[in-house]
Amino acid sequence: MKSYYEILGVASDASPADIKKAYRALAQKYHPDKNQGDEKAADKFKEVSEAYSVLSDKEKRAAYDFELAGGGFSAAGLGDIFNQMFGGNYNPFSNHRRPRHPRETRVNDPTVSFKIPLSELKKGNLTKKIRFKRTVDCQPCNGQGGEDSRRCNTCSGLGKVYKNTRQGNAVFQSVRDCNVCHSTGKTFINPCKHCGGKGTIVQTEMYELDINCKKVRANYGNE
Repeated sequence: MKSYYEILGVASDASPADIKKAYRALAQKYHPDKNQGDEKAADKFKEVSEAYSVLSDKEKRAAYDFELAGGGFSAAGLGDIFNQMFGGNYNPFSNHRRPRHPRETRVNDPTVSFKIPLSELKKGNLTKKIRFKRTVDCQPCNGQGGEDSRRCNTCSGLGKVYKNTRQGNAVFQSVRDCNVCHSTGKTFINPCKHCGGKGTIVQTEMYELDINCKKVRANYGNE
């Protein structure tokens, strides 16, 4: 199990301010913009960012400290707790995401809401057409995005673009998804022509519902 406190060089009882200060110093030192082509620095920057993402969050840090103290969970088990707390496939104790089946959708099962006027309900039987868009894996490339991948030069394989802005003596860091590699950290020599290298497409689906309506009760007074 990784020691995030050692990675940031702080004590286990360090204050949020000390953790933030240590992170900023290390982030500036190992930032990809200052270490072009240095994979070790890029890995270190990613490790520092991972440590800070856990220790800077009160709930995540509490769960991490519990595990660090022998709370009875394996790293994978604690990752499941994080999934329940924060959703998705988040696991700060792993460098890898949960492997997806090639055609597994990247989004949860959507919920569709629609309204039916009372005048239509009174007709008894009606047909309702529902149309919506959702993001699914690209089938021609099995959600991979293309062939012959290489590390994205824009984000140095991190999937995120970090930018430091100085205001007086303070340095602020902004983070955004890399729009070149679509946050995957890699680009393709032969990108999929169907999805443009994204690995996903937006498809429109339409469903036709046959609804049988029957009035079961009418209340004409107070009960």
